[in-house]
Amino acid sequence: MRFPFSGRGERLRVTSIAHDSPPFLDEGGAGQRGWLQQGDEVLAAVRDQKAAKRLRARVHELGRAIATEWAKENRSRRVYSTFLQGSPNLRDWGKQLQRAAAADAGDGDAIREALDVIERELKRAVDA
Repeated sequence: MRFPFSGRGERLRVTSIAHDSPPFLDEGGAGQRGWLQQGDEVLAAVRDQKAAKRLRARVHELGRAIATEWAKENRSRRVYSTFLQGSPNLRDWGKQLQRAAAADAGDGDAIREALDVIERELKRAVDA
């Protein structure tokens, strides 16, 4: 199954998910909190509430897109849990978001840029 992108050069859009939400979205794994919890923690310092709302929706959308790939059988997935399994991986992406939150001025720009990078890495991995 190829990843259901809406079109070339556009932001990721999940058009369908073949699996129930994988545990990494809520529960996490490999010693990390779940994607959604990490996203909420990262966005807690964004003072601009409109920006925080847009970014929260994007974190959730991107999480579903990542889940679509991560939930595949190990031999065919292109997103991994940790760097020991491969790249790109959830652990590195979580760290990228945490670094962006630490550098963010409260407007969400650094977090948005980190999400842009993660999204490009995901698309590149899935399109490979």
